[in-house]
Amino acid sequence: MLIGAFADADWGSIKGNLNPADVGFVGQEKLDRSWAVGARLGWLPTDRFLAYVSGGYTNAYFKQIDYNSFSLAGDPPGVFTPAQNYGGWFIGTGYEYNLGWLPGLTWKTEYRFADYGSHTDPIADSATGAVIGVMNSKRFVQTLSSELVWRFNWDR
Repeated sequence: MLIGAFADADWGSIKGNLNPADVGFVGQEKLDRSWAVGARLGWLPTDRFLAYVSGGYTNAYFKQIDYNSFSLAGDPPGVFTPAQNYGGWFIGTGYEYNLGWLPGLTWKTEYRFADYGSHTDPIADSATGAVIGVMNSKRFVQTLSSELVWRFNWDR
């Protein structure tokens, strides 16, 4: 059994459409960057294959959402939801396989579920910045990543 700690960051571009209930406009939400710190608990079924579970704290930055009207294509209604950071938790599982033909080179694949919780987000007027309403939201992100990893000091 193996136990370890880690930290990672992602500068991605995960986008989704947002349609607050009963307000007549839609916007595009973008997860701009995130980071996580956590722990892994793993086991080695063979000398080259590591399977693990992970969990910990995560934080994500969502960019400002500018809304467009449903009734007139592209007509801005003059409202937005400000950019915000959200903290939460994550859990994941994955494996890492030592390729063997180059020392320290492994193939890693991981699934991660991150939950940023429920929030009441402001909807503000673009001209004044005044809050004119709120919307309830629950943000979560699921990711599947696969990568080549080269470890330094692989002989220790």
